[in-house]
Amino acid sequence: MKVALRADGLVVEDSLILATLDATLRGVGQVMLQNNTWSGVFFVAGTFAASPVAGLALVVGAVVGTLTSMALGAPRDDIKSGLFGFNGALVGVALAVFLRADPYLWAMTALGAAGSSVVAAAMARALQPLRLPALTAPFVLVTWAILVTRSELAQIVASPAMAAPHLASAAARTAVSETTLADGALRGIAQIFVQADRLTGGLFLAGLLVASWRAALVAALGSLGGVAVGAALGAAEPALRAGLYSYNSALVAIALLTFLPSTWSTAAYASLAVVAGAIASASCAAMLGPVGLPALTAAFIAVTWAALLAAPSLARVAPRDPA
Repeated sequence: MKVALRADGLVVEDSLILATLDATLRGVGQVMLQNNTWSGVFFVAGTFAASPVAGLALVVGAVVGTLTSMALGAPRDDIKSGLFGFNGALVGVALAVFLRADPYLWAMTALGAAGSSVVAAAMARALQPLRLPALTAPFVLVTWAILVTRSELAQIVASPAMAAPHLASAAARTAVSETTLADGALRGIAQIFVQADRLTGGLFLAGLLVASWRAALVAALGSLGGVAVGAALGAAEPALRAGLYSYNSALVAIALLTFLPSTWSTAAYASLAVVAGAIASASCAAMLGPVGLPALTAAFIAVTWAALLAAPSLARVAPRDPA
């Protein structure tokens, strides 16, 4: 057996257990588009710091998603890079937030994580002609499918988080201060994993930093930009402080850093997308709130796909290959 340490994680030969562990942690890192084992370690630690149940569900989802892709014969390089683990990880952590912690939570986590690997493979194939990455769309679709079963399956019980408004009502407005912006930016990084804890946000930023200082910087700027846009447009202070206007913008910033070249033109383009991410957060919440579903990362997906689809038609924005 050969195991080597690298800056992005482990190089493993002849050990299925260690290779699976490395792929699983890379899958957690891929939630923020980082193919890095150490990022995954920080992201797991940050989730456990906010909620041990959510942390365990994150790990279960990532492991099941990875093992499912292995069992079904998905491309080996994609498995090793964590591309079949991150949607399962997000399914797990989201269900831990929105469903009651009971045996059915773990059953649905395992089922949803396994299903997310199949959906991810299907979406990758469907989106290939458009040269678009699936991003977190499999996570969103699978999680919504599970959450809507509450009306038909009596044993699938929502947690109190499902009853709370996902973007606080305008009637709950209080004054927005500098601490609101700082809290909202840091909690926004945590909200990428459906958490609202400042320590978690700090650990997530550290996880980005070990992979790429640029990714950490654009995530912080994107999150701050999202909360600032929400404040400028009159969003409710509780929602701003909780990071609900920040996380989609942070993800948009990271994604466009990943898929577009680093130029001043694309930086301006990404800044426009960050603004759109904050507005789309409100739009998605307004559309999905009445049907009792959380918006999750729907705004991030919509804005990023639109930006990447438009890029080839924009002379100053030359896209990299999303593959």
